[in-house]
Amino acid sequence: MAGTTKPSRDSAQFAEQVNRMFDRVAARYDLLNSLMSAGLHHFSKPMLDLAREKAEARSAAGVRFEWADALSLPYDAGRFDAVTVGFGLRNFADRDRGLREMARVLRPGGKLVVLEFTRPTRPPFSTFYSLWFDRFAPILGRISEDPEAYAYLAESVRTFPGPRGLAEMMDRAAGLEGIRFTILAGGIVTIHTGIAG
Repeated sequence: MAGTTKPSRDSAQFAEQVNRMFDRVAARYDLLNSLMSAGLHHFSKPMLDLAREKAEARSAAGVRFEWADALSLPYDAGRFDAVTVGFGLRNFADRDRGLREMARVLRPGGKLVVLEFTRPTRPPFSTFYSLWFDRFAPILGRISEDPEAYAYLAESVRTFPGPRGLAEMMDRAAGLEGIRFTILAGGIVTIHTGIAG
């Protein structure tokens, strides 16, 4: 079925492997992902430490960063007006469960926003995408000291559901309403929104 996500391994094991991978690449994440995403971007504890440092440097008072398991959020139902995830949903061990959790913590009428890579279908962006993720991203991975992590990241982008598939997941798994998506940058990224009922 289009849009379903069945982890190929135990969810807890998969989550731990992904978390360890992001811990390893945290210090180089911004640079290499800027290269991998052609500048279109800008979850682990070390990444939150970097986010805190950036917020302090930019005098972003009142911003609080917390680490939590996206599949079991430590917040009461209906607590937030909005929940966002950027380039992260594809890394969830169980995407359906993660979508349900994000919807659970939204108040009725609250908005979920998901920003993710998309596989473009029309040239020239489809050609650029294939060259970038099939040829250049593996080279960047090899120079990163952690080629396995960047091979995983490229594969996670390639196998993520397309815009319609993700919209169906948001409806089916989380019961969100008014689901819309906007394809940007020639089909390289998509923003999905949905409203909690």
